[in-house]
This record gives sequence, structure tokens and C-alpha cells, in this order.
Amino acid sequence: MGFWRMKTPLRVSFLLIGFLAGSLFTTFYGPGSYVQIQPLQSIKSQVHVYQENRHKVYRHINPVSVSKHGTLTPSEPKKYFIDCGGNTASSVRLFKDTYPNSSEYIIHSFEIDDRLKPFYAPYRNTEAHCPVAVSQRNGNVTAYSEDVWSPDKGPILGYDQQWGGGTLYAFNDEKNDIESGGSRKLTYRKTIPAMDLSSWIQKNTRIEDYVVLKMDVEGAEYGILKKMMDDGTFRWIDKLYGEYHDWQPTGYTWLEKFRIRERLKSSGFGMMNWEGEILDYEDFEKLHPPFRDITALGMAGKVINKCGSPMMAKWFPASHASKSYSLMLSEIGKTISISA
Repeated sequence: MGFWRMKTPLRVSFLLIGFLAGSLFTTFYGPGSYVQIQPLQSIKSQVHVYQENRHKVYRHINPVSVSKHGTLTPSEPKKYFIDCGGNTASSVRLFKDTYPNSSEYIIHSFEIDDRLKPFYAPYRNTEAHCPVAVSQRNGNVTAYSEDVWSPDKGPILGYDQQWGGGTLYAFNDEKNDIESGGSRKLTYRKTIPAMDLSSWIQKNTRIEDYVVLKMDVEGAEYGILKKMMDDGTFRWIDKLYGEYHDWQPTGYTWLEKFRIRERLKSSGFGMMNWEGEILDYEDFEKLHPPFRDITALGMAGKVINKCGSPMMAKWFPASHASKSYSLMLSEIGKTISISA
């Protein structure tokens, strides 16, 4: 039936319905209410500038992420524990057992000895990168690891024990002694991938995330720390644990090591001690203050930690770190005197 053949009341009804539909459409989708959608490239460039110029103080601002449907959704900051030098998962165990709210953390652990990967099997929410070395650059490296224990293995560093360690830096006598591996029994050797840790952190975490970094990497820490400072990666880091291994043959002079340490301090970061093998870290009591009833008499006594190998105290006495640093300063003093 044609429009003009309709009866007048019916034509009026159609016109009213059309007018109302048009008014509603204009109200919701008219020129004054369009939402402009920026191109994806524009959004990426703005996010890049935002990340480059923001600081951790703005952690309360929730970032956004793009869902699979292309919509922007709020994304809560995540927590990460990055364990470099995982060994037998001792640091993962220590972190999970004692660190506050450890169940909220995503754990990445890097270890160079592929034989140690089964130690990570019991731990959920933990990704073991094994064998992978952390470094200041990507590539392939030779990992030197200790031979398995046997009754005729002989002493390591003067004691009958399983050191359980590995390194990227071996002394020449250890490299040349293929049969016994030198004083540290480094007979297990394998070419493994090395990863630029600084770049990995920037690609896999965000500035607004809470990132705890632990490094026990037998000398590789100096190259890594220098690269992280050069790249500005400490904006991604909230807490730094680890150990310095000044005696490892890394190729850095005492003066170069000293400058790296001082530069790190001047940037507002200090490396707090972490020793997974004896189940201890520097701010343990700060994070777990001992409970004492205010009505009780006296005060808490000294706690003596007997955890770990009985030989550990002989290897690493309490003054080990300070002695090493004092030796570094004395060597630097000699260098300055000679050059003067």
C-alpha cells in the first residue's frame, strides 16, 4: 500500500513515529555527542611519552590496557619478584615462606645450571628460566658449574662439600683444568643463552608495578647494574637485594667497580644483602618486627642464626662484605697514588 493511499489518521501516525525516532537518534548520536576514537598509533605514542616522564610517585593512577575486543580497561599494578641466580630455588623458597604477601607476587627465576630446574617444580606462580644467564647484553655464553658430588670428588675450597654454584667467570686455571675444574670443581660446562636483564625488565614489567629484584650472579652484577643505570631501568625497580662478588675475574678494575657502586648509591639505591643459602636477607627483622608485649619486663635478646651449612661461617664471615669493600678502597688508593 502506498503512503498517499493510506487513510489520513494512519499517515499522521507514521509521521509522528518517524519524527520521534529521528529526535531520539539525534539526541544520542548527533554531531554534538560524538566520541572521538584516537588511532592506535596515537595512543601508543602518548603512552610512551607518559611512561618516559612519569615517576613512581604517581602509582595511585591506574593504567589502562587494551582488551582483545579493542576496548580500554583499567589494569591494576602487579607485583614481581625477579630472582637472578636461582640455584636450587632457595631464594624462591625463602621469598614464598617469609616475604610479606608473597602469594601476590609473580616470580621469575633465572639460573644457568639446567640440572637444577627440577627444584622449581613444587612452586606455583613461578617461572623458571633455566638455563638462562642474566647479563648486560643478549647472546650466548659459557656457563661453568660445579660437578655432582661423589665420595672421591675431593674438597672444594678446602672442605668436603657441595658448593652448588655456577658462574660465567672462571679463572684461567679453572678453564684449562677440564678434568677436575680447578678449586671450585667447575667441570660441567655448557653454552647457554644470555639475556639483557635491563631490557627484559622494561619489556615485561611496568613502572607502576612493584618490582623486587634480587641478584646473586657471581660477578655479573657489575655489568648489569651499569647497563640498568645507563638505561634508566631503576625507575622500574622498587627494591634491590643481592651480593657483590669482587673476587670474580670479571675484567672490571677495582676503580671501575667502585665507581659503579658509588653511582648506584648516588641514584638513591643500595643493594641490600640477600643470602638464600642461609635463609636470610638484610631487612628481615624490619619486615617481621619481633613481637614483645609492652607490659613484659626486659627486651628481646640476640637471635643467633644457625641455618645453613656449618662451613658457611668460615666461607662468608659477617665481616666478609665490609672487608671486601675495604680492600677495594685500599686498592683504589694505591691506584690513585701511582697515577699521581
